Amino acid sequence: MEEVKSFVERESYLHKYAKELLYKWLNESEELLSFSKSNLYMEYPICINEKINTWSYEWWQYNKNTNNFDNDGYLKYVPTYEECIEMHKCIPIAIIDIVCVHKGLPYIAVEVVHKNKVSDEKLKKLNDIKIQKVIEIDAYWILSQIEKPKQLKYRTLIDIFQIL
Repeated sequence: MEEVKSFVERESYLHKYAKELLYKWLNESEELLSFSKSNLYMEYPICINEKINTWSYEWWQYNKNTNNFDNDGYLKYVPTYEECIEMHKCIPIAIIDIVCVHKGLPYIAVEVVHKNKVSDEKLKKLNDIKIQKVIEIDAYWILSQIEKPKQLKYRTLIDIFQIL
């Protein structure tokens, strides 16, 4: 395994609260992104090696021994950056702010941006592993709403269906 860089969290409160509010909105309404979802995850690490591929299968399939279930009986646990390395011997390729899952497959990666847009380096990594859709939503826009919006204002960064 390659040399492990320690993960340093540098998240502003603005980014953190915008992400949490967006997560709440998406849990309450499937219409906001115009797709049907099964699960949503925050801070979703994408790990791919010979034993694991968390973009092909939800994390719960690799963490069946945990007891972290939501009220509907869905396993909502995703490991931290450090747990990915320690438990799964895999350095995350990327950590996505919010991942939307449909029928057990991660489908849409949602990045909430505050000061910096999603980097070209991260987009290349996500494109290389064939993520179907990556969207970017402005944290200021989220926090400037006075109620849950009827639709989201976002920018599409990767849409494999437009590329094909």
